[in-house]
Amino acid sequence: MVVNSGLCHLPNLMYKHIDAPLLSAFVERWQPDTNSFHMPFGEMMIMLHDVAFISGLPIEGNMVSGTSDNALTHICGLLGVTETDLVEKNLYIGGGIHCDSIIKACRDEDDRAPESRAIGFLLVTLRSTLFVDKSGSRVGPVNVLELVDLEIVRRYAWGTATLPYLYRQLGVASRNGCRALSVCMTLLQAWIYEYFPCFRPHRERLVILPDAPRVAQWDVLYEPKSMERLYSFRARLNSLIADEVMWLPYGQQPYEAHPRTLMAGFISHHGVIETYLPDVCDNLWMAEFSQKAGFIFDPIVDQLSQEFVQIKEGLYDMRKLVKRFDDSLGFQRPPPNPSLAE
Repeated sequence: MVVNSGLCHLPNLMYKHIDAPLLSAFVERWQPDTNSFHMPFGEMMIMLHDVAFISGLPIEGNMVSGTSDNALTHICGLLGVTETDLVEKNLYIGGGIHCDSIIKACRDEDDRAPESRAIGFLLVTLRSTLFVDKSGSRVGPVNVLELVDLEIVRRYAWGTATLPYLYRQLGVASRNGCRALSVCMTLLQAWIYEYFPCFRPHRERLVILPDAPRVAQWDVLYEPKSMERLYSFRARLNSLIADEVMWLPYGQQPYEAHPRTLMAGFISHHGVIETYLPDVCDNLWMAEFSQKAGFIFDPIVDQLSQEFVQIKEGLYDMRKLVKRFDDSLGFQRPPPNPSLAE
């Protein structure tokens, strides 16, 4: 069941060592208004095809944006407790369930259904890999909505859901006073390695299968966390020129494998909705990429992108606009899933 979900490979892909000074230097260049990195030669952004090639996650399929009205009910069914027990036994604190509670419930109970064990594993996996936050070891109940029916888990566009969450957390980390980055740092670090050879590990790439996630090709070892390395990365980024960038690391036509990357509009993960506008990168990167591909802008999607600004001001009902976005791109939401508590 876990293997068929399309998510079982995630724990093995995460780097054991994260280069914090390198990531910090890039976060400092993040522009939340355009969801792009402000480089000396122009703007660069992480696109949908980057997520697909690096992580192996799908960017086509059902949107990960279900309402969370029944999330706690599903969590109670997973843990085998009532909603009252969640509070009285201090299982639900600060908007989340402790990871240990889920692991214990799915491992120690002999009568626990295999489906419940699989859902618990996937819920903790998503929380500790793609949708990392600052709540410590607590797991929010929201993603359980996509896991209650294991038959359709692989139909979700998990890559498309990962990217807006990454955008949002980079925006938070770029603010003055923020002292921590809480995001899938492996994805960000691998993206840097793909496009910037000067920051790659000084070791040969590992041999991987042609269709394997590209994150696995980098042999990442421990690097010291020092201010000297951060200063060095800052200076290197300040002097970076366009000719030093690997503009097409996945080949000449990455859009053919993942045409969704050429869309313009906004992408979402539950309540996190962010603009996705590749045309903001009006520089050499855009020239290199568009010369091979040619961007496709749907008028309906473009209109939704303009209305996104008004969404932030509270002028439009979010759910109605997301429904219009679904219809414009042809996304299909799955039918309601049965409750685990039943």
